[in-house]
Amino acid sequence: MNKLCFIVTGIVRPNAIRVVENIKETLAAVNDYNIDFYIMTYKTPEADELITLLNNESQLPVNIELIDVFKDPPGGYDGRNYMMFRTIEMMIDKIPEFDSYDCIVRHRIDCAIETITIPDQLEDNTYYTAHCRYPGQIIDYFDNIGLCKPNVFKNVFTTKFLEIFNSPNPHATLGKILQKNNYTRKPFSFKKYLYQSNDEYILGIKQWSRRDRLFHFDGNEDRWISYV
Repeated sequence: MNKLCFIVTGIVRPNAIRVVENIKETLAAVNDYNIDFYIMTYKTPEADELITLLNNESQLPVNIELIDVFKDPPGGYDGRNYMMFRTIEMMIDKIPEFDSYDCIVRHRIDCAIETITIPDQLEDNTYYTAHCRYPGQIIDYFDNIGLCKPNVFKNVFTTKFLEIFNSPNPHATLGKILQKNNYTRKPFSFKKYLYQSNDEYILGIKQWSRRDRLFHFDGNEDRWISYV
């Protein structure tokens, strides 16, 4: 595995200082790899503060893009499914020589990776992530983090199939797009932390967690160690 690209999206929360720590901790976890790190987030005062902080951290190899908040996004879960996929799709379009990477990693701006095990060789037509823990919804896959080859990534994070965004949540949306492309889901190991404030709404969107969480997944046994 020679060259990795991180695509990190979402809302700057709970604050810009915490997001800078997320970036530092994630980069430390993948320090052995040659990495390009791209962020796309929404225009907010917190995002402006984040840019100021990053300008003072010139050693961090981070590229950041700001976009307007979507107005009346289509699909279920208050448009959140569409917003997530469209933001990532927009980031792909801004990355030079996207197809030259060996691996693309999808991650969230409000999360920090402590450990991650990236397979030496990625298989074709395969998206690597964890399964979800919703009984009876077997095609729901964990949308917070995932990795794959560039061509798979572009086919997963696309908005050309609007019907898939009527899913109940982004996990189910991810499951539907993998199914539509006949892609296989395979596990990998990771340990990561989610940081959210206790505010009920951010940018008019209801926060699903409202507290910090630990996500620890054993890819060898395809099982959750911690999902709290």
